Amino acid sequence: MRKTLFGLAAALLIGAVVGYLVGAFVPQFQQARAVLQVGSSPTRAGATQIVEPVAAVVERLRDPRRLRELEAGFEQSGVRVPFSMLRRSTTVRSAPAGDLIEISAYATSRELLERWFAALVEPTLERHASFLAERVSKLRDDRELARRELERITRRIAALEATTPATGTTGTPFE
Repeated sequence: MRKTLFGLAAALLIGAVVGYLVGAFVPQFQQARAVLQVGSSPTRAGATQIVEPVAAVVERLRDPRRLRELEAGFEQSGVRVPFSMLRRSTTVRSAPAGDLIEISAYATSRELLERWFAALVEPTLERHASFLAERVSKLRDDRELARRELERITRRIAALEATTPATGTTGTPFE
């Protein structure tokens, strides 16, 4: 009986030491997830205008060449990280309905994930910002044209009122 208790105690002690060593030396991982809405922009009529098809955005974000270019950019800036892990852990999925894209990845630090996501998503955000800037510019131009047209019509009405003699009648002409 003593041998069994001694063996059990030794196994527990060895297991505790191994568990502690594994926990102490295995790096902790952080996981991040981002959801982007891409693909369309509302119009004045309430419809949506396609900025970029969702499938095209997903393919661009999954492109292995692009991921390698991101790696090269990080390495040039002096950041040394296991990019193979980042590349393998990065998943890009589109929602079954709508224009949402989910991106997830894991790495050893939160800062690294923030930089990775920013670099991954930046071209899409720039493309959409450019499109929206064009839309805003067009809306401003349309507003200015409408303001000028309203001023022209107001002047025309004032001129017509000035040249029309007052008849002194009240009510509508059909009474």
